[in-house]
Amino acid sequence: MNKKRNLLYYSAAVIIPIIIALVFFSKLGLFPFKIDGTSKTLLLHDLWLQYFPFYIENYDNVRSFGSGVWSWDSLLGFNLFAQEAYYTHTIFNVFFYIVGHDSLQAVLHYVTILRFGVASLAFCIFLRYKFNKLDVSTVAFGSVYAFCAYMLAFVTQPMWIDMVILLPIVILGLEQLILKQKPILYCLTLFYSIWTNYYIAYSLCIFIVLYFIWYIIAHSDILKSKKIKKAIKYFVIFSVIGGALAAFELIPVLQALRETTFESIELPKKAEYYNHFTEIFAKLLPDSKFTIVWQVPNIYSGIITLLLVPLFFTNGKFSLRKKISALVFILFLIASFNNNILQRVWHAMHYPNQLNGRWTFMFSFFLIMLAYETFVNLKHIKVHEILSGLAVSVLIVLVTGANTNEEYIVPKKVAQLTLFVLSFYTILFLVLKRIKIETTKKIVTAVLAFVVVLEVGINTSASFTRKKPEDPKYNLVYNFPNYSGFAYNDDSMKQFKDLYGVGDNDFYRSEINADGLNCNTGQVYDYKGIAYYASNLPSAGYEFLKNVGYGVYATDRSIIYNPSFAILNTMLNVKYVNDLKNNLTTVGLEQVYDGGNFKVLENKYYLPLAFRVDDDILNWQPDENLSSIINQNSFANAAVGENLDIYTPILENSIGLGNVEFQIWTDGKTYYHRLDPNHKVTLDYTYRIAKSGMYLIKHGMKVGVIGTLVNGYNTVTVEVNDGNQVLDVGYLNEGDELIIHFEREGTEYGLFELQPFLLDEEKLGTLQSKLASQSAQIISAGDTKISMKLPVETEGLVYTSIPAVNGWEVKVNGKKVETYKVGGYLLAFNAPKGNNTVEIKYHLPGLGIGLVISILFALLLIAYIATRKFQLGTKFNVKILKSLEYKKEVEFAVSNIMDTNYIDTTFRDFTFESDIIIDYEILEEVLRDEADVNAIKPDISQQADDTAKPNVGFNITDSGQPNSNKE
Repeated sequence: MNKKRNLLYYSAAVIIPIIIALVFFSKLGLFPFKIDGTSKTLLLHDLWLQYFPFYIENYDNVRSFGSGVWSWDSLLGFNLFAQEAYYTHTIFNVFFYIVGHDSLQAVLHYVTILRFGVASLAFCIFLRYKFNKLDVSTVAFGSVYAFCAYMLAFVTQPMWIDMVILLPIVILGLEQLILKQKPILYCLTLFYSIWTNYYIAYSLCIFIVLYFIWYIIAHSDILKSKKIKKAIKYFVIFSVIGGALAAFELIPVLQALRETTFESIELPKKAEYYNHFTEIFAKLLPDSKFTIVWQVPNIYSGIITLLLVPLFFTNGKFSLRKKISALVFILFLIASFNNNILQRVWHAMHYPNQLNGRWTFMFSFFLIMLAYETFVNLKHIKVHEILSGLAVSVLIVLVTGANTNEEYIVPKKVAQLTLFVLSFYTILFLVLKRIKIETTKKIVTAVLAFVVVLEVGINTSASFTRKKPEDPKYNLVYNFPNYSGFAYNDDSMKQFKDLYGVGDNDFYRSEINADGLNCNTGQVYDYKGIAYYASNLPSAGYEFLKNVGYGVYATDRSIIYNPSFAILNTMLNVKYVNDLKNNLTTVGLEQVYDGGNFKVLENKYYLPLAFRVDDDILNWQPDENLSSIINQNSFANAAVGENLDIYTPILENSIGLGNVEFQIWTDGKTYYHRLDPNHKVTLDYTYRIAKSGMYLIKHGMKVGVIGTLVNGYNTVTVEVNDGNQVLDVGYLNEGDELIIHFEREGTEYGLFELQPFLLDEEKLGTLQSKLASQSAQIISAGDTKISMKLPVETEGLVYTSIPAVNGWEVKVNGKKVETYKVGGYLLAFNAPKGNNTVEIKYHLPGLGIGLVISILFALLLIAYIATRKFQLGTKFNVKILKSLEYKKEVEFAVSNIMDTNYIDTTFRDFTFESDIIIDYEILEEVLRDEADVNAIKPDISQQADDTAKPNVGFNITDSGQPNSNKE
C-alpha cells in the first residue's frame, strides 16, 4: 500500500509541473499549441544559434556512426568532442535518437516541458530521503524548485537545466556519504554531472565543497568525531574517483580549451560590489523580470521560501551553530554573485559573456531546502517565532520599495499580493500548529500545497506573458518566433544537398546566403561550412577568420560567413553557395541551378583542399590593425609569391560631414564624434569611378544605416550590424559617380571605417590558375582521415584549408612529416617533387590517457563495491538478528537512531505503515560498537506479525534515544 502511495506522490511531482508548463506554453502559443493557427517556437537566442544546431550535429553523428571527435560542418572543421562535452551531453538526447530528422524541433519542445517535471521529481526524492517525508507538501516544494526563476530564465539553455535536475541527487549522495559512509550515489552522480556539462559542474564542485563544510559544522553537535573524520576521508577519495571517472572527457576537453580564449585567466585587481541589498531582495519577489546581462541573477524561489527561511532562523528547535553557519553560507552565496572577484571564481575564472549567475540555481536549492526543513519542523516553532519570521519577510518586501534603480522597482500590486500571500501562509502555519486531528491537518496541508503550486504557476505564466514593448530586454523570451519559420531541413536545402552535396571521394566546402544571423548553418543542414558560434571556438581560428574579413556576432565566440569575399572563397575551398535570398551577385560566383525560390552558385575560381604555395607564406600573418581587405590581398600575394593586389582601394573626390568630427584614440582607431546631441550624424563620400569592374565597400560602423547612390539612383540601403561589415555595390562603369551615405542617431561616439574597393577579376583568375596546377585530387575523405594524390613540380610547402589544431598528423608517401601553420591557423606541410600520396589524419589529443585513467578508477570503484558487499556478507552474523525479539521494530529503530538526519530534523511518532528497509551496514556498526540493543526494544505486550499493524510507535527524542509509547 505504501509503495502505491509513494508512486502516487512521485507521479504528482512530475505531472503537476508538466501541467503548469503546458499552461504557459498554451498561453504563449508555443508548440504544440496554436493561437490563430500559428504555433510559436522556443528556437530563439542561443537555443537556435547554438544548441539546436549542435543537437542536429549530434543526431547526425550518432545515427551515421560518425567519429564523434571531429566535424567539418563549421569553422573549416572543429573539435566535435569538445563541442558536445559543453553542449549536448544529456540523457534527454535519447528522445532525439528515436525519431526522424523532421521531428527534432517538436521533440525539443516536449523535452523542455518534461525537464520541469523531472526537476521537481529530483527535488522530491531528495526531500523524501533527507527528511523521511513524502506527502503533498513535498510535491509542492518540488514545484517551487522546478519553477524557480533560474529555470524560467534559462529555459533556452538546456545544458544548465540538466544541472538543476542533477543537483538534488548529488547532494543526496553527499549526505549519504557523510552519514552512512555510502559514497556510491555521490561518486556516480558527480561523474555524471561532470560528463553532462563540465563548465557548470565546475561551479557545482565549488558548491559541493561549501555544502560539505556547512553540513559538518551545522551538525557537529550530533556527529561523532570519528564519523566526521571518516566522512572527510570518504569525501576526498570519492570526489577524486568521481572526477577521474570523467577523465576520458576532461583531459581532451582541457587540451581543447588550451586553444580557446578560456586559456587566459585574469582576476580583477580590485574588489567591487554590483548591487544594493534592496535590489537583491527585489529579485526574490515574484514577477521579477528575467536577468539577461550583468544584473542581479534570477533568484526568485517562491513566496513560501521568502517566509520559511526567516522562520528557520527564529525556530528554537535548530541549534545556534546550524543557524549561524546557514546564514554565513547564504551571505557568501549572495556575495558570490554580487562581487566581481567571487563571480569570476564561480565562472571558472572568467567573466561571463552576458547571462550572469549561471550557478545561482544552487542558491535557490539551498533556500528551498532550508524552507522545507523549517516546514517539517513547524510544530517546534512557537507562535511569537512565527510572527517574528513573518515580520522579517514583510520587511524584505517593504525595503524593496526603497530601490532607486528602475530595473528593480517592484510594482505596487506585486508587493501587495506578496504580502497577502505571506499573511495567508502564516495563518495556515498557525492553524497547523493547533490542529490535533490528523485528518484535518492533512486537509490544511493540502490547502497550503495547493496555494504554493498555484503561486509558482501564476508567477510562471506572468513572467512569460508580461508585455513591456518599450523595453525589449525586459524578458529573455519576450517574443517567440513562428514555429514554421524554422523548417530547418527545408526543401531547398534538401535539393541543394542532393544535387551538390559532397561525397566520400571528394572534399569541398559550401555555404549559404540567407536573411538573419546565420551561425552553425553547416551543422543545421549538414554541409562542410565556415560559419560558427560556440563558447569553445579556438582563439586562433577566431582571430584568423575575423582579421581576413568574416563578421562577428559575439566576440571570441562566433564567425559569420560572407559570400562577397572572392579571395577567401578561393583559398578556403568554397565551391558552392546556396543563395536562399535569390539576389546574390558577386565576383566568381556563377549560377548553376535555379530552384525557383533559391539559386545555387558555383565558384569558378575554386581551388581544392590542398595545393603547392610559395614557401614565404609561412611569414604571412593577418594584421588586426589593417583592413580585412588589405589582409586578403596580402594572403593571395603570399600564396603566389608576387604582388597581385586583387583588391584596389579608391579615393574619394569629396566628403560631406553633418554634425560630426573625427578623432583618433589611443588604440590607433578612428572614431566619429557627434557634435549636437539633438541631431543625427551624417556622412557623404563621393567617388568618381576610374575603371569598370565589381566594387564593394568595407566599413567598420557597428550601428546605423548605409546607402549607396550610383549616378543619383539609390542602389543599396542596409541597416548596419556588427556581424557583416561588407557591402556589394555591384558592377560600376568607368565615369560613374558613387555616393556612400551613412547616418546614425542616439550615440556620442562610434567606430569609423569606410573604404570602397575594386575587385580585379583578371587577377583573381591569375591566382587560381597559378595554384591549381599543383593541387590535390581527393581519394577519400572522412571525419578524421583524408587521402589524396598531390603532384608537386618542385619540392616545397603545401597549403591546406584544414585548421592546424593539435591532433593532426600528415604522412607523405607513408612517412610522417612536420606540419606548419599558415596565418596562425591553417595546416601546411612540405612535400617532395613528384606524384605524392598524402594521408592527413586526426586523433583527439588526451583521449587515450583519459580513457586509461577512467578505466582504472572504474575498476577501483567496482573493486570497492565488491569488497564492501563481501565484507557485509561474511562479517555480519545474520543469526544475531534472529536472536532479537521483534526484529522488524528493532531494525527500524536502530536504523533511524544511526541516521542523524532523523535525530536532527524529525521529531514525530514513527508508525509501521511504511516499508522498512533493513540497513545491515548500520546495524552491523551498532553491534560492533556494542550498542545496547535491549535499551531500544519496543515495549509491547505481544509480538507483532507481518499481517497486523503493531500498536507501538517510536519517538526519537532530542538526546537521540527512542521512547516507546502505546497508542
